[in-house]
Amino acid sequence: MTTGIRTFFRSFLGGNSERIEISSAEYAEEIESAAIEAYALTTVIDLIVKMLASCELKVFDNNKPVKNMTWYRLNVQPNRNQTASEFWSEVWKKLIFFGEVLIVPRYN
Repeated sequence: MTTGIRTFFRSFLGGNSERIEISSAEYAEEIESAAIEAYALTTVIDLIVKMLASCELKVFDNNKPVKNMTWYRLNVQPNRNQTASEFWSEVWKKLIFFGEVLIVPRYN
């Protein structure tokens, strides 16, 4: 059945039935190098994220630190389904990987 589907799409798209195969042995060194770089990058980002997620966010009122509802929502329970550490880890990771993050506040 798979061969029939491939043949159908090749004939539909006007392609010929020649097959091009690239041996992974030709690019084994490049693949290994890319995998090592990806692993190293992920490890470094995870270390940075863990450090940033463990920081306390301070709230100031009249230049004095206060522990009000805003502080509680930032440091204790920013999300009903996650701990503060999990939430901020996800925020920092998305910010580092994608360069942007959207946080929508909830009000009770």
